[in-house]
Amino acid sequence: MGGMGSIYGAMLAGPLLGIAEVFSVALWGAVYRDVAVWGLLFLFLVVRPSGLLGTAYRARV
Repeated sequence: MGGMGSIYGAMLAGPLLGIAEVFSVALWGAVYRDVAVWGLLFLFLVVRPSGLLGTAYRARV
């Protein structure tokens, strides 16, 4: 979620996942904790595949 090779992105993504996990337990119970975290990871892969702080890769031809 932080981006490949992005240390700062990983440092930002860890607490964000933790906060999302705690809020999902508070709202929906412990049963849906994993669903919320996997859903957030899937959402980040779809919306921003390069990561939170990663840069977009453009192939040169």
